[in-house]
Amino acid sequence: MNRLTRATLLFACCALSSLPLLAETPAPSDTGKEPDVTVEVTAERTLQPVSDSIATTTVVTAKDIRKAGAESAADALRLVPGVTLRQDGGPGSLATISIRGSNSNQVLVLVDGQRISSPAFFGGTDLSKFPVAEIARIEVIRGPVSSLYGSESIGGVINIITKRPDGNGGGTDVAFGSNGRAARSLDLHGANALMKWQLSSDFPAFSGVRPNSNFDASNVNGRVTLPSIKEWTLSLRDEHYQDKLGLPSADPNHTGFFDPFGKQWWLRDNLDVTAERDLGNGHLDLRAYNSRQRLTNFDQSDWGVTDSQITGNMNGLEANYRSEWQAHHWLAGAEYREDKYDDIEGGSSPSTQHNTLTNNAFYAQDRWSLGQQTDLIYGARLDDHSTAGSKVTPRVGFTRLLSSVWHLRASYAEGFRAPNFVELYYPAGQFGPGYSGNVHLKPETSRQYEIGANAHYGANDLDVALFTTQVQDLIFATAATPYENVGHARKQGGEIAWGHKFASAQSLSLSYSYLEAMNTDTNTRLLGLPHNHITATVTQPLGDWEAALSGRWNDSRLDLVFDPVTFASKQVTLASLTVFDLTITRYGTGTIQPYLTIRNLGNTSYEEIAGFPGESRAIEAGIRTSW
Repeated sequence: MNRLTRATLLFACCALSSLPLLAETPAPSDTGKEPDVTVEVTAERTLQPVSDSIATTTVVTAKDIRKAGAESAADALRLVPGVTLRQDGGPGSLATISIRGSNSNQVLVLVDGQRISSPAFFGGTDLSKFPVAEIARIEVIRGPVSSLYGSESIGGVINIITKRPDGNGGGTDVAFGSNGRAARSLDLHGANALMKWQLSSDFPAFSGVRPNSNFDASNVNGRVTLPSIKEWTLSLRDEHYQDKLGLPSADPNHTGFFDPFGKQWWLRDNLDVTAERDLGNGHLDLRAYNSRQRLTNFDQSDWGVTDSQITGNMNGLEANYRSEWQAHHWLAGAEYREDKYDDIEGGSSPSTQHNTLTNNAFYAQDRWSLGQQTDLIYGARLDDHSTAGSKVTPRVGFTRLLSSVWHLRASYAEGFRAPNFVELYYPAGQFGPGYSGNVHLKPETSRQYEIGANAHYGANDLDVALFTTQVQDLIFATAATPYENVGHARKQGGEIAWGHKFASAQSLSLSYSYLEAMNTDTNTRLLGLPHNHITATVTQPLGDWEAALSGRWNDSRLDLVFDPVTFASKQVTLASLTVFDLTITRYGTGTIQPYLTIRNLGNTSYEEIAGFPGESRAIEAGIRTSW
């Protein structure tokens, strides 16, 4: 019996063993099905209950973030089923994400629906660069959604939704802790006859636990929403983020290539203008945005001084129209995007690159209600990409209400990722004899089949999903070869998540994920990905206080580490890890909430990336206020 068969049987047993829980006495406040939360589900681009989506979706709320003691969007995603986070150190250090075995650059990141992922940066979006103070929730869609969002969504989509408070008020969060940790945030918001406005700021800092691992950042956001003018509502959001990060060596002896004094500076400016109104039998929204991101690196090693500055500048226009007609709930949209890439490389082989790509897209999706129990969802998107050519990505699926409790879903979806600027244009010899660009690259493509079910009854929530994904034309390079379409991969597995709220206000959530991710060309396991991943969170009221204990476990996984003796990468096996975090918050004091967070409660020694140990036990104490 192979691993996938055993995992399938395990999932079936877990699901069946959970069924009696759904027959328990429901919460005292309700003897029937509790109302589902309706949010704008990123997987459908429309308002609907999460349970109605054909894509497996997890919503991480602001309360979930506080209970987990998360400092960044990366921390907030550690407990999500099907998600593998790889971070090379403490706060602020590079944190990239894999969903269902995807590469980090196959995950599309949005903020309030605005694209942040840029082809200018090779390794995907660094989720350590998004402080949590302004986050209202994070929607995580597992599986391709290229039928609505285009490139980069082979693994899935992460949409970071920011807070939009009403009325007049504000709040602060001030905390200090181990290793020079500091969290300082301020939020102010108001409303009058002329506008609704919001201004928030966040200033995290960290001294680090290894030489040269210090981090400090500033994040300032502003939002203005004007009252309706001739039935149009106009809103503007502006964000400025910048940080400074030390780059500790992966080599503990700091020999050879690695520099114990390397530094990195990151800058992100986002401007988003949205206008919307009801039109005919539907709703129209128009968006114009600009995202400018700049990464500056400085290194000094035995090979000499090197420095680089990479700038990605993205301009976009979007139009979306949603409407209903008889049994159809449909949407249609168009997008234009221009990406510019500037790379200035110093050192012994200086070079300068300037490149531009454009993308035009049209997409449509329909949700057709076939009676009261079954909905059919189908749609497609056409992308006309200046370097990857034309690409059509369809998606089709259905949901069926099996009973007052159970929803069944099944879907087929295709995804793609256009080659980024590094893969296309990086000059030969800039980083060894290989790793050079190839303008003839084809886009990576994927096909996923998925079946799942969810149940929501009384005090219980259960979600189960099984999937299989095939990825073609993976882009790969070595130190001796340029980037080429040489890889094929198969990812299979499943996820189960269960939550229960007890009558005494206690709560428990559990999840288990199984993943078999293989390179089918070499029949080898993909790097950095565990087979098994378990998470748990227990919440316990203690009078005016509430304690939340969360834990995660991964089994062993393969990784690569640079050998300074041979100047080559060698494969290593990272040990399994078990990490617990504890957060205790006092809610009985009204607008003032003191809290205590202990990270890595058991002082576990672990690595998420070979050569970069995770932070040992750390304590943080703080106070949140609101008015």
